[in-house]
Amino acid sequence: MKSKIQPAALVAFCAKEVAHPLVAWVNQKIFSPSEAVSHAGCMAQGQETEADYLTAQRVLNADRYGGYGVGYCGGSARCGACGDIQIKGVGLTPLMGSQPGAPVDPWHSSGTVTMNEAGREAIWSGICDAALPFGAVPTLAVVLTGTQCLRTDTAPGVTVLNRRALIMRAMALRPAHFMRNVHFKTALMPGAGVCEDYQRVSSMIASLPAALVDAFGDGLNGESATARVNMGLKLMARRFAAQVAAAFAKRLYHSSLNCSNIALDGRYLDFGTMTAVSAYRRQAGSPLWPDFWSQHTPLLRTLTYLLFHVGKYLDCPDIKSLVSPADLTVQFNDALQQRMEIEMLKQTGIPEQAISVYSPTLRSRAHRCFKAIYTCGANTSFVWRGDDDPSMIGVQPLQSLGRYDLNDILIKAAPCRDAVQLQGTVAALIDDAALAAEFCAVYTDLVDWFLASQPGMDAVMARQFLARQATRLNADVSHLTREALDAAMATFEEDPGGLGAFIDSTICHAKEIMCDEPPELVMPQGRRIKGLNAQLEALCVTA
Repeated sequence: MKSKIQPAALVAFCAKEVAHPLVAWVNQKIFSPSEAVSHAGCMAQGQETEADYLTAQRVLNADRYGGYGVGYCGGSARCGACGDIQIKGVGLTPLMGSQPGAPVDPWHSSGTVTMNEAGREAIWSGICDAALPFGAVPTLAVVLTGTQCLRTDTAPGVTVLNRRALIMRAMALRPAHFMRNVHFKTALMPGAGVCEDYQRVSSMIASLPAALVDAFGDGLNGESATARVNMGLKLMARRFAAQVAAAFAKRLYHSSLNCSNIALDGRYLDFGTMTAVSAYRRQAGSPLWPDFWSQHTPLLRTLTYLLFHVGKYLDCPDIKSLVSPADLTVQFNDALQQRMEIEMLKQTGIPEQAISVYSPTLRSRAHRCFKAIYTCGANTSFVWRGDDDPSMIGVQPLQSLGRYDLNDILIKAAPCRDAVQLQGTVAALIDDAALAAEFCAVYTDLVDWFLASQPGMDAVMARQFLARQATRLNADVSHLTREALDAAMATFEEDPGGLGAFIDSTICHAKEIMCDEPPELVMPQGRRIKGLNAQLEALCVTA
């Protein structure tokens, strides 16, 4: 999907070419080390010298956007684009802004990116692109500048220098590009030719029908602009719901899904706050952010806020036929409920194609039971990070971890051969007799239905398949928490030589856990299960 950002939404600024770039990691499927080096440009910081840069300058573009969650910045405050390649960590762009009388927020205080942050961005981009139904905006490369920059996620008064890095990623249209920015003043931007914010939004909204066709395909063509927007917004609602439902089931918590951190076509981006969450605990990235259980709420807000701007700025004779906020909300909520049920029941090891045709009534009952298990004793959200995070200063973490581990229960239930073994296994894991009985009932119904839907399949082999799938899909993800990745990335600060291999291996390991069917998964004796997707079906060949 091309970015198609209108000229009115771009602000040019100058950067210098890095003298000694080191490509620490590159996405070899779609980018090359030489391309990464050719895009290595940024602005010098206080710790750097003239010898760190070449004399040649290049012009980059910062993209303007608005909406909630962007604070007082006018858009990309530390990103510059060269064509369809965006470089993150270039320094403070003309779009940097801060609340009057308040200090600059710590994440944008220098406009730089550390190697640690860049590595995590590459890892999460790769994981989300493979694990989520509509993927992620790809990170293309991590390039070290050969210099250092201030680490910004430290307590006040603590100064830490880390290796400076540049993150290269594909440019992507976001809902925020189509929204007003009421805090940032265009007068703060130097140079002539910068239009007012309402003119920027008018230009972007005029391009929205074409952008939606680009995002969702030619099926939106041949209609009026309003009709294309209606279809596009409804598809966005369903995609956003599918993305966040899959992320929840796979225990992936972005924690900052505002209107600038998801692409128009549903892809995730900007992974600085992302983490894995064990056992569906009600973790929050900050006391002010939606917790893991509520990460769908900002997406619905994004949809309705975008709809408001379309109604205000789209010049079309049939604008009164624009979809209503209530209808768009129904689209999102219905899709979210359906996808949550399917994604959570897939954690049993049963593939989606089977789950999707399971009785909706029984599917909803099973999902309610699963939810009752992971929510038990965990109704208060908690903040995992402590005083090393500047947003956490003075905040006492609430450690409400819940009573039961649904992932562990699903792993141990899968190999059970009969009802007696299942009941004994579950009773040792769930001390609430009524809840344990309900789990055994819905789990048995689901597995028995699946086995019955596969004529000719040996039940023992099918259970072995489900056990392997459940063990994989519910495996431990503690190595993917932000804290664990921070600690692992810190080991490369002295010698970054192994960083690229670490990024690739971490992505590969996560794919083995989170992808619906990894390439190496084959049924015992080559038996075939009806309803698996084409990728797995092709692998289930006769031995």
